[in-house]
Amino acid sequence: MDSEGKEFLAAQISELPVFREFTSFFDRTRSGKASPVLRDFDLMSEYRLARNMYIFDIHEGTPTFWIRYTGMHICDFFGFDSTGRFLENLNFEENFDETIAGYHTVVREKSPYAFLNYIAFHEARLNEYKKGQQFVMIRLSFPLLDSNGDVVNIVGAMDFLDIGAAPKERFVQLPFADIPRDR
Repeated sequence: MDSEGKEFLAAQISELPVFREFTSFFDRTRSGKASPVLRDFDLMSEYRLARNMYIFDIHEGTPTFWIRYTGMHICDFFGFDSTGRFLENLNFEENFDETIAGYHTVVREKSPYAFLNYIAFHEARLNEYKKGQQFVMIRLSFPLLDSNGDVVNIVGAMDFLDIGAAPKERFVQLPFADIPRDR
């Protein structure tokens, strides 16, 4: 890996329980298929993990990423529920363009990616405690393909870090294939 941020991200994805559980859940859901479909995911069977999961529907054009589901832990951390909105319409600063481009990479390459980025929201619905608060997100995103091989959904897991524990790089993107799974 060519940066401190990529090494840090790879270690977090390999070591944090939420990402190990999510990867295992994804593999079980796939059950031998190249790609599971959305209806294969039973979030109630993994209700603890589902608190850290999100699901996007992919639409043609812009905006592209409609947020179908946002887990409760994510909502609590953000300070609002983003379900039912387009990612491109969320009001967040820092790494907005990189975040959108990162998800486009998942769709274009039809391949899972991990991300680390600093973020702060400026949503009208944000409570006073969360206004102006900056935090660090780590995400692992898998594309779901239809029978034509097109990406129709992204299923992901997200967790949050203390800013003091995060690397200095403000945005890191790493193909899941580059992350060792045997740590």
